[in-house]
Amino acid sequence: MSQIMIGDKVTTTEENPTVTGWRKPEDRRWGVSGVVFNESDSHGLCYQVKHDDGSLGWYDPSELTKS
Repeated sequence: MSQIMIGDKVTTTEENPTVTGWRKPEDRRWGVSGVVFNESDSHGLCYQVKHDDGSLGWYDPSELTKS
């Protein structure tokens, strides 16, 4: 898998239940496309995705595929 970068088009896959603690479940969408908007590594590498509907959610890399 190639590294995900800010600006990449991605699709969310499904929740990784082993990753906990830093995400707001209500902000996340599954099976939708969007663009990587931001990244953080303060709690382990994660990406903020701007979904096609304009909402934002944070995801573990294992929950994303590049489109």
